[in-house]
Formats: sequence, structure tokens, C-alpha cells
Amino acid sequence: MAQAANTLAGFIKTEVASELSRQMISEEKTVNGKTTGTTETVLKNQITSKVNVDLVALEYADPYYNKSDKSWYACAYIEKAKAYEALKPELENEKSAFYGIYDKAIAEKEPFAKIRLLNSSRKQSGQFKTKLAYAELFAPDLVAADFGADKKAASEISAQISEIIIKTPIYVTVKNDTDDAVKSALVSVLTSNGYTVSDALEKSACPLSASINYNESTQDDGTGNTIYINTPSLSVNLSDAGSKKAVYSFTVQGKSARSYNRATVKNIASKSISAAVKDEFAKDFSNFMGIESASADILSLFGL
Repeated sequence: MAQAANTLAGFIKTEVASELSRQMISEEKTVNGKTTGTTETVLKNQITSKVNVDLVALEYADPYYNKSDKSWYACAYIEKAKAYEALKPELENEKSAFYGIYDKAIAEKEPFAKIRLLNSSRKQSGQFKTKLAYAELFAPDLVAADFGADKKAASEISAQISEIIIKTPIYVTVKNDTDDAVKSALVSVLTSNGYTVSDALEKSACPLSASINYNESTQDDGTGNTIYINTPSLSVNLSDAGSKKAVYSFTVQGKSARSYNRATVKNIASKSISAAVKDEFAKDFSNFMGIESASADILSLFGL
């Protein structure tokens, strides 16, 4: 009987994973017209390993013993009507948890705060989507009637985030930059996260201002020659163009550089800061916006 229940659970997990992977690919195509390249089969296998399914309304036929092969056999099954009634309270709980964050996101005006809340609600929706896919195995019409609007709201979050990002161009300025190396690194991180970088302040919704401090010092090498030492640091501030309020800040220190040539040491320090931007700033900004990284696991992007 336990083996029969495990087999049934495995079948249900596969069916739920198949439906979720189909939804994920559909959401991706809605946002940018393409997918990450992850196939539905790969997604289904990944989701199956993450999804937990507690069997509801489980029943068994009478087990019987087959004398010819000296084995017991049992059939586990679920009555559809009973299953939906058992799952409905769980769906209501997951729905409430989802809207607890989603409603705040919809009410929020500041774009970056709105995106962060939408990302949180997208992650919160993961278990809700899983329960919906599970319930749809038994009563698709009832699920559509009772939770169709909620499922639609959860499935449109990615598109909402994309729309806000498109409408939130960022203008980047960097003080004390060498050959715009640090600015180029900042722009690269922003565009990899889907943001548009504006070429004029008046066209931007959020100005990002950064400043490099090379913390230059000198040292005599003992023979009368001067060694230039830079211990660079970078501060980044992002503000809302409308309210002028700061919405994000970041600081990082680059590796110390030494050279007899002042221009050379400054160039080395600038490259060090650029590398820190591509690594540490990229992680920090993505975490701030509510995703693990610009290339985050697709499952986390869809709340699983």
C-alpha cells in the first residue's frame, strides 16, 4: 500500500511539474518574446525535484495476494471531488499569503520599491501556483471559477516588472572616472538586469550618481623616487527623479595599486573598481531588486 501511494505521488509530482514548466515558459515569452533556452523537459525534471505533494483524499482498493508470484498488490487512488474539497482551504491560505505582498506592490508608487515587492510576491506565488496545478488535476473547472483571476494575477507579475523597468530609464554619471571605464561597467550591470540607460538626465526616471575616490598617497622608495599608491573606493547612489529621495546606495573598495607612474596607478585602480562593479555591485543590486543575480536560476525567478 505504501508503494502504491508513492507511485501515485510520483505521477502527480510529474504532472504538476509539467504544468508549471509550461506556465514558466509561457510567462517568459510574454515578457521578452523568448526563453532562457531551458527546455520544458529540463524544467520539468528540475521542478519535480523541488515540488512537494501531500496526497489528499487518498483511498485504497482492497489489497490482494497473488499466489503465483507470491506477491501482494494494492491500488491507491484519489476521488476527484473529495480532493478538491480537501485542497480548497490550502488554496485559500496560499492565495491570502500571495495577496498579502501583491496588494502592497500594486499600491506602491516608487518604481524600485514596486519592483522589489513584485519580485517578493512572485516568489510568494510559487506555492500557490503549485497548489493550483495540483488542484487542476482533479477539478479544472472549479479551480478556474474559484481562482482563475488570482492565477492570472500571479502569472502576469513578470510582465508587470518588465513594463515598469522599461518605463524607468536610468541616467548614469561617474565622477573621477578614467576613460569612462567604471561608467561602462555600471551600465553593463544595469542593462544585464533589463534596465534602459538614458543618454540625458531629463529623459531619466532615476539618476544614478557615482564617485570614485582614489585615496592617493605617495611613498619614497629610498632612492629619491616617488611611488604612487592608490586605494580606490566607489560610492553609488540611485534616487527617484520625482521625489528626489535616495532609493539605493552602494559602496565598494578596490584593490590597492602601486606604481612609479601616476597615470598608470590610476588606470590600474580604475580597472580594479570596474571589476568590483561587475562582481560585487552586480550581486548587491540584484539582491536589492529581489532576485539572486542577473542570471538567477529560472526556478527562483518564478517563485520556486
